[in-house]
Amino acid sequence: MSIKYDENIKELRKFMLFIIIGILVLNTILNYSIIADGKIYSSIGKFVLIITIICSIISIILGMNDNKLLQVIYLGGSLIGNFTILSLYLLSINYLKPESVYSRILLLLNFLIIEFVIFFRRIMMKDSKYILAIQNCKHDRYVKCDIASALIISGIIISISKAIDINPVNFLSQNFDLILAGMGGLTVAIIGIVVNITAIANYLYTIKKRI
Repeated sequence: MSIKYDENIKELRKFMLFIIIGILVLNTILNYSIIADGKIYSSIGKFVLIITIICSIISIILGMNDNKLLQVIYLGGSLIGNFTILSLYLLSINYLKPESVYSRILLLLNFLIIEFVIFFRRIMMKDSKYILAIQNCKHDRYVKCDIASALIISGIIISISKAIDINPVNFLSQNFDLILAGMGGLTVAIIGIVVNITAIANYLYTIKKRI
């Protein structure tokens, strides 16, 4: 029994290292793309990269403790994953080429607003129906609802940010291939927020109760 337990722990630890190192590598690539070309949010990219490296090191150290291993995989992985989603978001909004300070701030706040709204709805409110759905693996409709809400909110905020930009007409003269690439990245990042918070909810409402 002890041998089987030890083998499971070793496999979980390998999985943890694979997840954390993999996410860290992706995060580094994304932030390097932001920093190397001196893009609009390069200073934030540097900060996010440093924080991600620190969190990754702390997570790996904590993951050496058998009792903390599952926590690190779910919560540590989600935290580092969230920073990586933010990095993708920062890289994507650069393609929209916001000119005014207000537009840049609003685009940045968009990420935080969506994250707060979904986190509040699914973690802080502790909706009994949602918790039961998570526990029974029947929460697909909630995920779809959250994604739709997040995309609508994001669409409104991005539209407002372009409307208050210095010269919104410049938007029409930009390379639409780059704009589409940026919108695609934004969409993936926004969906990533929902998926990440759903993973946290799954840990809190299901996995944690089984440990």
